[in-house]
Amino acid sequence: MAAASQEPESRPEGKPAGRWDWIPSARAVGFALFLLLLILGVVFYLWWGFDYNGWLDNGVYAVTITLVALGLSGMLITAPPRAATPPS
Repeated sequence: MAAASQEPESRPEGKPAGRWDWIPSARAVGFALFLLLLILGVVFYLWWGFDYNGWLDNGVYAVTITLVALGLSGMLITAPPRAATPPS
């Protein structure tokens, strides 16, 4: 008996669907990690302030600003590109 050949489903880009398609793109993974840095910075500042009642601390500012700045800049870099709109 001959095995039935199965054609892989074609994707919109014209590439055949592969077995690794379940893995998210590097851009999506990077965006999620930078979002995590942003959230970690805000949570760290709030945790430190409530736990130690120290809202005015240069060390906490340094850590928070570093985490938030890296998170925001990374999210801007890895954000999906905007669709080009034709001039009207």
